[in-house]
Amino acid sequence: YNRIENHIDLVQIHLSKPILPYQKNTIFIQYKLKIPNSKFTDYGFNDKGEIILKDSFLIPSKFENQQFTKYSNLNIDDCANAVCDFEIDLKVPNKEIITTDLNVLNDSEKSGIIKIEGQNRNGFNVTIQENPNFQTYKTDLLEVQTNLSEKKVTEIEKAILI
Repeated sequence: YNRIENHIDLVQIHLSKPILPYQKNTIFIQYKLKIPNSKFTDYGFNDKGEIILKDSFLIPSKFENQQFTKYSNLNIDDCANAVCDFEIDLKVPNKEIITTDLNVLNDSEKSGIIKIEGQNRNGFNVTIQENPNFQTYKTDLLEVQTNLSEKKVTEIEKAILI
């Protein structure tokens, strides 16, 4: 793989053979994620010891007009990537709790490794906290977890949104 000039958040992966439409290929990549301070974008680490991740993992770009799009996110929350399946192993300290919109497959306190996955996604969120501040709302059809603060919306507005 290599980085693309003038696009520091893009990685180009060279395949031995093309992946044709409606075919799958599994690519294993191990890398370290440099997590920024959340005071700039609300994502990253904060002074409470929490880590909030969004659009922090490698995602394939869209293939349009016979070429892959080269689109840098630039922290403007308008990800234009292709959908894909995710299977991620996160290693976190035992005291930390993961909250994510992906499926948590296992939560192994012994190994500290948590496996999360999702299908047909173009992004996801992961929050790592020692003391989660998420509330769960259940209806007959679904269950919603949120950490919307009182400063942003009232309890009535939360219920209406859900």
